[in-house]
Formats: sequence, C-alpha cells, structure tokens
Amino acid sequence: MSDPTLIRDEIREELGKGLPSRRKVFTYLIDLLKKDKYPFLTDFEFYDIVGYTYKLNLEYKLNLEMLFYPIYDALKKKIKKLYGAEKRLEMEQYLKEKFGLYGLGKYGKNRQKQDSPLSLSTKVKYVVSGCAILFGLIVFFIGLFAYFFSSRSVGITFMILGLVAILTGASASARKCIDCCWYGY
Repeated sequence: MSDPTLIRDEIREELGKGLPSRRKVFTYLIDLLKKDKYPFLTDFEFYDIVGYTYKLNLEYKLNLEMLFYPIYDALKKKIKKLYGAEKRLEMEQYLKEKFGLYGLGKYGKNRQKQDSPLSLSTKVKYVVSGCAILFGLIVFFIGLFAYFFSSRSVGITFMILGLVAILTGASASARKCIDCCWYGY
C-alpha cells in the first residue's frame, strides 16, 4: 500500500467492524509517518487522516475513551519521539481547530467537559436526601434515648428506622453526586 487513501479505507473498514482493533488502526496511522513509503504526504494531510479517524469514531458511535484516545495518546508520544514536541503540539493545535479534538485530561476525563448549573430537579433531590438524613438522625437519637430510658424494643425499632432513613438519604445523595460529577449532569 503506497497510497494514503488506501490507508484511510483500511481504517474505515477496521472501524466498521463490530470489535475494531486499536492496534491495527494505530499501525495504519504509524505506517503513514514513513517518509520513504509516503514521500508526498504532507504533515497536514496526515493530521487530516487522524481527524478523519476521530470523525469515524463519532460516526460509528464507538467509545472514544476506549478506542480512539489510547490510539491518539500513543500517536502523540510517537510523533514527539520521532519529530519533537513542537511537531506534536502542531498536530494537537491543528486537530483542535479543524476537528474539535481534545485530548484526555489528567485523570481520564475529557477536557472539553463544561460545568453546567444544577437543574431544579437535582437540587430538589439533594434537599430531599438531606431531609431524609436529618430525619434519620433525629429518629435514631430518639431510639437511643428510648433504649436507655424507656423500652429497649421500642428503642431498637427507632434506631433501625433511623439508620434506614440515614442510609436511604445518603445513598440517594451519593448516587446523584457521582452522576453529577462523573457524567456531567
């Protein structure tokens, strides 16, 4: 294969499979860096093919974090090793401007994620969860008081009800917080 369009077709064919291979796609892209094999391929044409690969991931609705970003990160390392940091930065800037492609953040989250204000329903869920926790604490302490000063069975019943209310409120609040922080809701 000496034609870059054939490589693009191979990448499209690989990504069209049910379970595409990251290794094959990465090998196809690295193969394009060989100047003896593709002497007329400019850097920007290569960047366009990388951007094309990114767009195919979006088109086929493939998981970018599982498939494309590991390839992209490995490609950035390879370009830095072969051509230096300036060339890697040039590629990143070109792909940001032309394709809207951003790399992964420090902890694996996408950098283009934006903070959005909480919706009214989310705020209501937080308030209800907080009230459930507060109610659970009150019932638990009433049960504790009843256990020591009144009836042990009534006290244990109230403490169990209080713990159930606390755990219910805490789990709903924690679940909502995890969804909010992790998925950006």
